[in-house]
Amino acid sequence: MSALAWLATMTPLPAADRPPAGDPEPGGVAQTLDDHQRVVSESIRTLSRRMDRMFGTTETLPDEVYDSMLRLRFIQRVDEGGGGDFELGAGGVLSLPGTERRLSLVFISDDYDDPVARERGTERELEDPTRRSLALRLLRPPDPWGSDISVGLRSGDPIDMLTRVRGWRDFYVGDLRIRPGQSLFWYDEGGVGTATDFRVERPLAATRMLLRSHTRVTWFKREEQFYYDQVFSLLQPFAHRRDLLWQIGVQGESEPNDRVTRYYAQVRWRSVLHRDWLIAELRPQALRERENDFRTQWRLYFGFELLFGDPQHY
Repeated sequence: MSALAWLATMTPLPAADRPPAGDPEPGGVAQTLDDHQRVVSESIRTLSRRMDRMFGTTETLPDEVYDSMLRLRFIQRVDEGGGGDFELGAGGVLSLPGTERRLSLVFISDDYDDPVARERGTERELEDPTRRSLALRLLRPPDPWGSDISVGLRSGDPIDMLTRVRGWRDFYVGDLRIRPGQSLFWYDEGGVGTATDFRVERPLAATRMLLRSHTRVTWFKREEQFYYDQVFSLLQPFAHRRDLLWQIGVQGESEPNDRVTRYYAQVRWRSVLHRDWLIAELRPQALRERENDFRTQWRLYFGFELLFGDPQHY
């Protein structure tokens, strides 16, 4: 059975939304998929409303302010020697707009197992162990400083608790957008740490492209060392929800001395396959790691995502 056909059968439609017995389906498989996607999306909005009421909201708000979203991800990696791995994951956000649009519930089924990799934002290998996580996040929009506070739980034995406080501010110098940021975090299992971010963006007006540099330095008390990450990106949009992202990255650490541990280059192509909720991704990657004597490893990732919620918030 194909993935699309499986999706069409995964969620039963309410009786009112099903065609009468014996009548042909007017839109075929595509219409059936859209109907199921619409039912799941409405269920997500309903859950957001109920959660909103749990936090004391009595006001009835319009659907468009509920920017909750569910994302299902299917990805396959093919290695140069013919090996590879496959992963299915889910994640999403339940917004609580009755709290002045500042509070949300974030859940991830395939979260990082290692707190260091999680805080660095290092791309996780598909074969790495994962955890499920659930966090409550309070967001304060920039005015002029932006901040958010997260408190959450991660699956495991024992369950790991985490707390993170993050602040940032945007500055504009001509066409440059500059965002310095600082975060402080604590894991019950991994201890305390901090991270400093510095991001610079510049639109290339003549081509609609966006050039970005992102620098991050992370420190974990448990490890007693610094971790360095530098990524240069070029976003090249083509059409609605269809673009290329060119990236070159370098990673390093401070112990036993300051050294580079990984280089990589990749091109990420994303495109809508059906309406706004079925997305395809193709990503070739070249990777060189110290633990493999910096031999070049060629990889190819491909997969697709299914998005549920309000399309204007995808």
